[in-house]
Amino acid sequence: MTTSTIKRAYADTPRGQMHYRYAGDGPPLLLLHQTANSSGSYEPLMPFLAPKHRVLAVDTPGFGMSDWPARTDYTIADYAECFVAFM
Repeated sequence: MTTSTIKRAYADTPRGQMHYRYAGDGPPLLLLHQTANSSGSYEPLMPFLAPKHRVLAVDTPGFGMSDWPARTDYTIADYAECFVAFM
């Protein structure tokens, strides 16, 4: 598997669209990037994880190609709710 087999998509959530990359089959493995980055940082790693997992690398709201949050005062709990809605 190469990075060219990694697909991209959007998930509609109550807090806007979240962009993500995915590859592989098997039990899901959610990858969360560091702040001020995007899911693209996981593209080199995803081919190694994909043979045994359904790898999902999601852009945090306001980063990468995900929608910006509706407010500027998002808390960790708000971001956690976004990821639960994504899954």
